[in-house]
Amino acid sequence: MSAGLEGALIGGRYRVLRFLGKGGMARVYLAVAEGVAGFEKLVALKVTHAAGKDDDRTVMEMFLEEARPSAQLSHANVAQIYDLGQSDDFFYIAM
Repeated sequence: MSAGLEGALIGGRYRVLRFLGKGGMARVYLAVAEGVAGFEKLVALKVTHAAGKDDDRTVMEMFLEEARPSAQLSHANVAQIYDLGQSDDFFYIAM
């Protein structure tokens, strides 16, 4: 995965606007969820470093461990999980 995902369409609906930051497992981008009739919603898109390696299962398990409890929470100080998916090159979480 390249750092330059700006303009890319991830998961068929998330258009990457700009890079926000990175950590050991993933990068975070500002993106817009594109829907029907011009519907748009800004999201943070957490994208793992390149998949396709032997540790894909571990990365996905770590993502699920992060997403499951967060998806159950609804609080102003906790990012809501909207979507979790996989592309050819990486896994992503839309928050």
